Amino acid sequence: KAKPLFVERRNTPPALFNEFAKLARTVKGALLLAVVGGKLSEGINFSDELGRTVVVVGLPYMNNQDIIIKEKMKFMRSEFGPNSDTEYYESKCMHAINQSIGRVIRHCNDYAAIVLIDLRYKSERILKDLPAWIQPRLYDANDLDDGIQHLQRFFRSMDNSIQK
Repeated sequence: KAKPLFVERRNTPPALFNEFAKLARTVKGALLLAVVGGKLSEGINFSDELGRTVVVVGLPYMNNQDIIIKEKMKFMRSEFGPNSDTEYYESKCMHAINQSIGRVIRHCNDYAAIVLIDLRYKSERILKDLPAWIQPRLYDANDLDDGIQHLQRFFRSMDNSIQK
């Protein structure tokens, strides 16, 4: 079924979230596309029906060509050793991902599907920085159909557990 679509842009007015929230709470629901680290990822919680799925496509690394980032990484290397710049760079990325994940599960009875789309999420380097509570629940889909079936099973199981 088609859902109303809302897209975060640089000049997104605050009213966009209010309109999204109103429609998300209906039976039909709504879809919001937002940017990791954008306005809508700061200080807004998407608990309950406001956020049943979060999809993170790629890894939101900072622009390493930005002069401020270059200087910060240079400083990290000189002060803390040869790998500290990479650790800093990756930790900022993972912090943004974990913050996005945390926006949708806000209390013990809340639930959401978290979909991470990028082969790099399979690497130990990235996996170790995901929250401990999510790691045993990770599912590596073989293909799109497998992923969709897994999501359908997840939401059916959540619907069943809530109705009991």
